[in-house]
Amino acid sequence: RLPPDLQVYNAAMAVCRDALQWEPTLRLLEDMRAAGLEPDSTSYEIAASACERCGQADRARELLGDAATPAVQRRGADDGDVAFLR
Repeated sequence: RLPPDLQVYNAAMAVCRDALQWEPTLRLLEDMRAAGLEPDSTSYEIAASACERCGQADRARELLGDAATPAVQRRGADDGDVAFLR
């Protein structure tokens, strides 16, 4: 059995986001870190979008602030879901 990678976590987070489940989305973000994986900008954007869609705009802004740090690498992220905060 292979451990989940970044793409698997991002896909699971996107499913939670689409189901309007912001808390499980954030838990997956934390699980990713606990597994030794560094979330990328896509991870943060999915999490921020989930929060925004569920009325958690302050949390969304906080996550996007985290995503703006130099440690987060841009890996072909689509900015469409987070344009509401710019």
